[in-house]
Amino acid sequence: MATMPLREIDKVEILTVLDNTIDLLMASTPQVKRLPLPPDALTRESLVAEHGFAALVTVTSGNTSDSLLFDAGLSKNGLMHSKNPLGGVHPASWRPKRRSGH
Repeated sequence: MATMPLREIDKVEILTVLDNTIDLLMASTPQVKRLPLPPDALTRESLVAEHGFAALVTVTSGNTSDSLLFDAGLSKNGLMHSKNPLGGVHPASWRPKRRSGH
C-alpha cells in the first residue's frame, strides 16, 4: 500500500455551514466558538438546518492558509442560504471538494 507523508500544520479551523440540526441558543465553549446571538435574531435571516452536512475547513501552516469546502447537503439552496447569516464567509473563497446530494 502506498503511503503519503503528512506535513505538520499549525492550526485547523472547521466552520460548520450546514448540519441536520441547529441550536441558536447554545453557548460557546473554550473549544468551540459559536456565532453570537444578535439583537435582531428573531427578525433577521438565520442559519437553516437540513439533512446533510457542509463545512468550510481552513488549514494554516506558517504564513500560508488554504481552505476547502466539504458539502454533502441535501439541496443546493441550504448551503448558499447559510452564507448570509455567517457574515464574513464569502462563497467566492469556497473551493468545493465534493458535492453529492442524499
